This record gives sequence, C-alpha cells and structure tokens, in this order.
Amino acid sequence: PFKKPLRLFTQSLEKRTVFLLRLKSDSGLEGIGEISPLPEFHPWTEDQVRNETPVFLRQWKTSALPDIQSLTQLDLLCRIPIAPIIRFGLDSALLSLLARSRSGFLSGTPPRIHVNALVHPLDFDTLKKIQERISEGWTTFKLKVGRKPIQEESEIIRTLIRETPDTIQFRLDANRLWTPEEAITFGKSLPSDRIEYIEEPVKDFNHLPEFYSQTGIPVALDESFHQISPNQLSFIPGLRAIIIKPEFIGSITELARIIKKLQHMGLYAVFSSSFYSPVGSILMAYLAGMLAPPTVAHGFDGLTFFDLPEANSLIPRNGVWDLPEFNDLVTLYDKLKEFQTDEVVI
Repeated sequence: PFKKPLRLFTQSLEKRTVFLLRLKSDSGLEGIGEISPLPEFHPWTEDQVRNETPVFLRQWKTSALPDIQSLTQLDLLCRIPIAPIIRFGLDSALLSLLARSRSGFLSGTPPRIHVNALVHPLDFDTLKKIQERISEGWTTFKLKVGRKPIQEESEIIRTLIRETPDTIQFRLDANRLWTPEEAITFGKSLPSDRIEYIEEPVKDFNHLPEFYSQTGIPVALDESFHQISPNQLSFIPGLRAIIIKPEFIGSITELARIIKKLQHMGLYAVFSSSFYSPVGSILMAYLAGMLAPPTVAHGFDGLTFFDLPEANSLIPRNGVWDLPEFNDLVTLYDKLKEFQTDEVVI
C-alpha cells in the first residue's frame, strides 16, 4: 500500500502489485528477486508476468550454478529469451543467492550510496518541503516539470534556487512534455549552475543539441536512451547522465557492460527504481553501488511513498542509504507475505 494514492497519467494507485521471486538452492540458501510491472509505465502487464515466469522457471529449475566470479558472468546462468523485466527479477534473485553462498562475490561493494529526494508536485509549498529535507541532510532534489505553465514553473524553480544554499543541486524531469521552443524558453529563464541536468526536455532527442547551445543546461536521457544507438550518445552536446532503470535492460551482465561504456564516454549512470518495493530497490541499490561512481545520487526516494512500517529501518534517510545485508532481504520477504494474495511453488 501507498501512504497516499500514487498519481499516474490517467489513474491513481492506492497500492502496488508486486511479484517476488524466491529461489532456494539444494544447500538451503535463498535468493530474492522482484518482477513488478507498473501500469502506464512498463510495456509488460501483470498477467504476462504471472503467466510467463512459472513457465520459464520450470524449464530452468534443474540448472546447476556454475562458478560465477563477477557480474559479467551472470549470462552463463540464463540463455533463454524472456521479457527484460522478468530477466532482471531472475538475475537479481541469482545475485542475492550468489552473494549469500560466496562471501567474496560482492566484496568491495560500498555499504552506502547517495540518494536524491523526489519532491512532487511542484508548487509554491515546494520550498518549505525542500527546506525541511535540507535540514535533514538532503543535497540533491528531483522535481517534475512540464505539468504547469512555463512561467509559473520557472518562477518556482528560481525561488528554490534563490532561497537554498549553493551546495544544493536540482534535477528537473520534463518527461518529454515540451516542444523545443518551450524547453528553450524555460531553460533560458534559469541560472544553469544550480541545475545538474534536465531529464528528457523534448520528445525528439535530435533537438537536444539546440537546447543545450541555447541554454547551457546539461541534459539526461531516460526513455530516449532505449530508442537510439549507443554510438549516437557522443554526438549529443551537453549530455551528462543516463537514467538507468534495470528492468528495461534485463540482463545484469548487459547492464554492467552498458555502464562501463557510458563511463568511457564521460557519462554517468543514475539508477532509478520505478516504485519497486524495498526488496527490488535494495537489489538495484547494490548494483548502483557496484557500478556507478560513488558520488552520484540515485533515484530511490520513491520508497518513502510506501506505507510499510516493516521496512522503515531499511529505506534511505537524509540523502544517503546504508545498504542492508542480503540476509535482510529474506527477512523482509517474510514480513511482506502478510500482503500476499497468491503463491506459486515450482
């Protein structure tokens, strides 16, 4: 359940349907993964996950775990074509199983990552909310823009910049809602030094070079990243970051390859959880700690939207997230079973 209804484009959700995957080895060790499509956001449906996942697991359940020493070898475990969101859930479960069975498998993983604060909706009460969170220790804020008249949103953002310390950075997300002209008008109205980037300011990425040349504000890609060739990224001036939603990539091995390539291009990855439960978000956070630069703030503040007292000790606080042990995932899984409506044992 959510603390209050989560507003999507055409509907509001009072609760989130979550599919949790629990793998158990012959030795009794367990690994946990999550497969959770979100309506209006993911191209996969709950029925697809419910129907396809058991079929795949029945084919795969007798496979032996090879000697995996790094993330780049996880592909050895799964060569059957399957929807990316299901593949990521399976790879996550395997990762947590391997982490519990081999103490050195994730050695060196940072016990803490940085997290941005999501403040929504954008209105004249936003300043008070941000000042409260600054007092708690948050330094990076994500704001949704493109929902109100440009002049109104611009005035709010300028007020936030004026009334907060210079150490505070803002990430703006337009979800490709502006025309090129609107995006440029908005960008020109803001001081660029406090805007870390604007995510997806326009629908067509071909207009991004003009946006940057006119405004000087860096950009980040989310949806567009999956629609263009990686080789084209180096030809987008002002491109600073790529928003990574692992369930759209699927394979953790491929995810590691992509992030390494981004780093070679001078870009950084910002991991983002699409309102996954604490189980799936913790697994993504470990990947963020392993693969992304340690100073980058990631998008896991959506966890604060859930009404789950059982997970309060495990969620991000004050702009940082002290990652729990993998053993805590199994404990959390057991606590969440009180919300369970269905179970399939394979």
